[in-house]
Amino acid sequence: MASSQEFSGDEDEWSDEGNVLETAYGDKIDQHLTSRQLTAEQVRALQPLVDGYIGLKGKERTAYVQKAFETVWDGDAIDWTKPTTWPSRAANPRFTYLKMVCELLFDWFEIMAMAIRNFFKERGRVRDVIVRLPGKGRSRLDWTVLGVCGEVYKGVISDLVEEVSGLKPGAKKGWLTEYKRARAAVYYSLTEEERTEVQVLCKQWNRTGIPLSIKKKQYDRNCRRLLRDVAMACLKRYGVYVYFLVVAEPGVDVQTDIIDFSTDLGLGDQLFEDTTVIQSTLARLQSFVHTHAGAGEVRTEGKKQKESKLSKPTAYNPSSEQFRNRNSLAIEEKYFDMANVAKDSRNVLYSIFRYAHANISPRRPGDIEPPWKAISEGRCVDARFFPPGFKPGDVTMAREAQRMELFYHLLKIGYLEFHEYKIRNSDPQPPVPFDRRWWAVQPGQAGFDEFEAAKAKALAARPTYFGNDTVPPPPLNNLDQGTASLAQSGLSREGSADSGPQPGSAELSMSHQLSSNSVQQPGMSS
Repeated sequence: MASSQEFSGDEDEWSDEGNVLETAYGDKIDQHLTSRQLTAEQVRALQPLVDGYIGLKGKERTAYVQKAFETVWDGDAIDWTKPTTWPSRAANPRFTYLKMVCELLFDWFEIMAMAIRNFFKERGRVRDVIVRLPGKGRSRLDWTVLGVCGEVYKGVISDLVEEVSGLKPGAKKGWLTEYKRARAAVYYSLTEEERTEVQVLCKQWNRTGIPLSIKKKQYDRNCRRLLRDVAMACLKRYGVYVYFLVVAEPGVDVQTDIIDFSTDLGLGDQLFEDTTVIQSTLARLQSFVHTHAGAGEVRTEGKKQKESKLSKPTAYNPSSEQFRNRNSLAIEEKYFDMANVAKDSRNVLYSIFRYAHANISPRRPGDIEPPWKAISEGRCVDARFFPPGFKPGDVTMAREAQRMELFYHLLKIGYLEFHEYKIRNSDPQPPVPFDRRWWAVQPGQAGFDEFEAAKAKALAARPTYFGNDTVPPPPLNNLDQGTASLAQSGLSREGSADSGPQPGSAELSMSHQLSSNSVQQPGMSS
């Protein structure tokens, strides 16, 4: 089966061409995402149980999830001691199928079982610090939000691919392409809170590091030498003997223990013999680490404020009407406190050039500096915006008399316009279209348009690779007619529940949807 590392390659290396199915990935999202299937009350009841789930493995997790399922089940009374009596599609396929046709939903028992199982998988991965490096080789070492989404929601994504395209996990042809499509559809269907969680998790995983298997090998190969070097350095520089108490993260097979370098530090041939029983302390410490690993919020460094030799001008307060929907920055007396421009001319001119420059770029004025060097070379700004004899360049370095001459010259022209913008360490570029400029989106909504466009593309994506047994469904615009005729014919055929789908009926076109989303009974797989 393809590994999740492969799913975290180039994020958008797929195109939506040549599809023959009408069903888009976005059409099936709600049937798979846990958040759509569980009520808020059920989520609140399940959330405290996540801590207990994380420390379990294998069959223990299966039993734990089953118990949680029994706790929040809100349907008809069920004898949980007899799995063979639990509702299932196999036990009454006709009833379940008609229920799906009429309500456009799966069997409640099965979909809730799947939702709760996925809930614990997703929450467990959100809290897990067991990570794998995305990408291939050393050229791509960081997790991306789509890569993390593919890991946290990989069960949902795999189910979605199988339902829409018919491909099963690990299929040699087309699986990675369809997985990326489904992954994007899942990510853009998450709530804002869920996406934020994925973004935070992405930062945390990038800090956590390499795969567990490699961590164990690196520990055996290098860690003791590194700790010994630290102990030696502390003795040489600070005069202290250091002993290390190591506790491995969950999944790393390293014994919780005290590492002693007494013999290396010149304390004789004997290691320290501790007569105090500390096994309880070690066990409690290991339990503490394994319980809380991944639970803490990621501490992210705040964005450093760019230091500026200039302060905010007191004689000029830029207005959006000066630059919005135009290539230039309007310069009129009404925008300035003319009585104070002279003593504040350095800050005023800096702000004028900064806003005029940023106006044709996608970056906010505070995130892009005027390209003084390019201006001094005759680029970005026409010479006519400078008075005769004024040397183009960093206007803040000019004398006050020259600064005022430049200010009144611009005031006479009525505007300042850049014909190119320049980002640090790059070549000058032409103005971007209005809809990509920094003022095109209201503050607090940066990137909103781009997000919506990416979301629309992801949800509309359709498969171009299919499983061998995939039966293309009828066009969506014909579904209502087929559903109505099926319901009418099905309800009129008494005693035909065991007859199965009839050739030519709408049942045949939807049989794949039923089978691909079924949950094996009895019992639940973790």
